[in-house]
This record gives sequence, structure tokens and C-alpha cells, in this order.
Amino acid sequence: GKDATKGYLGLAKTLELQGDPQGAIEAYQIFIDKGKDTQKTALLKAARVAIQRLNTTVNNFDHRLFFQKRLVN
Repeated sequence: GKDATKGYLGLAKTLELQGDPQGAIEAYQIFIDKGKDTQKTALLKAARVAIQRLNTTVNNFDHRLFFQKRLVN
């Protein structure tokens, strides 16, 4: 139901705080998929914005690791 779907939003925020952007993205995506008909538009929009922000974080993180490896070798 609606409350279970909203649980994914809470999960996403928790994972984000714990430093797991990839997990948070997945949870936000489930929230959007399950909630597109029942959840408030503002919440869905906030989840989409969060995904964009987290994708940037993930991509930057990957690049940092890549450059660190190149410097070491």
C-alpha cells in the first residue's frame, strides 16, 4: 500500500546518510516506480532530484578512485 511505498523513501534517506549512494538510488527508484499513482507529486519530484544528485556523487566517487589508482601505479 501507500505506507509501504513511503517506507522506501525513508530507506533511501537512511542509506544516503549511511554513505551508500547506490543503495539510496535503488530505493528512491523503487519509491518512484511503486508510488507514481499514489504518492504526492512533490515527493516523487524530490526523489527524482535526489537520484540526480546521488548519481553525480557516485560518478565523482568513481572518478576519484580511478585517478587514485592511476597515481599509485
